[in-house]
Amino acid sequence: MDNKDNFIELEVNQEQARSGIKNCDARDVAITPDFDNDYVVQTISAPTVAQTRLNPVRRLMLSLAALFAFVGNSIFASSIIPLSTADHVAASAAVFRGVVVGQDCYRDAADGQIYTRTSLRVVEGLKGTFPKIVTVVHRGGALGEERDFYGNSPLFAQGDERLLFVTRRTDGKLTGTQGDFSAMKLNRTNGTLPPEQESLLNEIRAITSSGTATGDDVTDQVGFASSSLVTGLLADGSGISSRFLQSDRGEPIPVLIDADTLPAGITLAQATNAVLQAMNAWSAVTKLKFNVEAIQSFGAGADAISATDEKLRIQLHDTYNRITNAGTLGIGGRSGLSSPVGSTGWNLGGAVGTNEFYKTARGYVVLEHGAATMQTLTSFTEVLCHEVGHALSMAHSSVNPSEPNNTLVQSIMYFQIHDDGRGASLRAYDPPIIQQAYPSNNTPPYTYSRVMSVTTDDPIQPNITGINDIELRGYDLQTTNLTVATNGATGVGTGSFSRSGNILKFTPNAFWATTPIDPTSSSFYELIYMRVSDGTNASP
Repeated sequence: MDNKDNFIELEVNQEQARSGIKNCDARDVAITPDFDNDYVVQTISAPTVAQTRLNPVRRLMLSLAALFAFVGNSIFASSIIPLSTADHVAASAAVFRGVVVGQDCYRDAADGQIYTRTSLRVVEGLKGTFPKIVTVVHRGGALGEERDFYGNSPLFAQGDERLLFVTRRTDGKLTGTQGDFSAMKLNRTNGTLPPEQESLLNEIRAITSSGTATGDDVTDQVGFASSSLVTGLLADGSGISSRFLQSDRGEPIPVLIDADTLPAGITLAQATNAVLQAMNAWSAVTKLKFNVEAIQSFGAGADAISATDEKLRIQLHDTYNRITNAGTLGIGGRSGLSSPVGSTGWNLGGAVGTNEFYKTARGYVVLEHGAATMQTLTSFTEVLCHEVGHALSMAHSSVNPSEPNNTLVQSIMYFQIHDDGRGASLRAYDPPIIQQAYPSNNTPPYTYSRVMSVTTDDPIQPNITGINDIELRGYDLQTTNLTVATNGATGVGTGSFSRSGNILKFTPNAFWATTPIDPTSSSFYELIYMRVSDGTNASP
């Protein structure tokens, strides 16, 4: 499948007059940033000519004279005297580090005000006992046409990583001890916190004895995850992850290996066999396949190669100094392409269940060959399997050095190497997480772009079966029971689309005498997007 969304291009035949080619507007490709504690991400800046054919969706975003009626809006501001770190911890019922995974608003029956309920996945408990996902409440939000702006409330966004100090309200719900000041946003760059934020976290860990200090049991404040948000996968601020698409078609992900330098004592045969073991571990619990195309010198760090060829590049060394954090044994990640279709939420990676995905444009792994740990073959293999997991979109199971949940600790995706001889061995946590992107028993359907050549006449347009219509085709490895949907029609106004079942028809609105558009170009007159669904999953 190429780097294009599924669309129908409309071109006219040789009897038609051309009123000018309409080119797609070029715009930046949206990227899914793959941030993790020790993983570098290379993003892609702009589309190639081939990719610009995705971009007509931009034309749907017209100014529609949206009219917003604000009824009863209230605005509140505040000032506080910030507490010292020790006093802040002492004044709080619980302290934790978490990631925003859901939000909704409600009106409190007790005071009639609007509140926002924010759910966060607890990454590190620093004081207190927590559920996996905890809810905090703050004044302000939106219900219908009413907006309440409350100055001392934090403004959370999906995917935010936050350090929160919370206390109980009189009704038992959790809220920021000092409002906005108690919900610090943690700003990572390539997985690393700024020194001042890392220092603050370490100070809190010292005060709370790394989370063992007495705090409230807040397990009664269980939160929720939005249906569109994956759990345990690397995702952007919208909670959307990305996936390779080859497995939907029963095809392997192409793999390139750079073995120019290897850890001391590791032979080429051992290294390449370790790569195969790492890939097979993930294939065993999904329908993923891999194919090693070549062993070659990349000439640059695998993460720094800007490509959209949907290949996985595995570099068994770091002679290009791509790993900058001390103690890091490897980095892994991927970049994704996004081109949403209007308000439908459709995107280039299709949908697995209720989760929409971006399309993975490339994946990469880089290993620190100079580390002494990597000279042990089983440890080398374990690190490879972990980093391949990142390239496939897996996030860390936990980054807590004192993680109390043994299932998370035993995961191949735990942030610290186990170094216990396990090699490429997944554990209980890993299969259900990766299967959110790559199901083991029901892969999403797939389609291909099609071009329609249109015949026009004057004054009456032809209405003959087989002229100006095409069959919309979808494919699935498990079933032929598929439904078709279309959306996002756009163009220069030469006619209109209509669909009956899986037959798409175009009705011209006039006689157009032009030269046909080259179907391999990025030009079109009219365009419409399609996708097919098996009732559970959907194609890009």
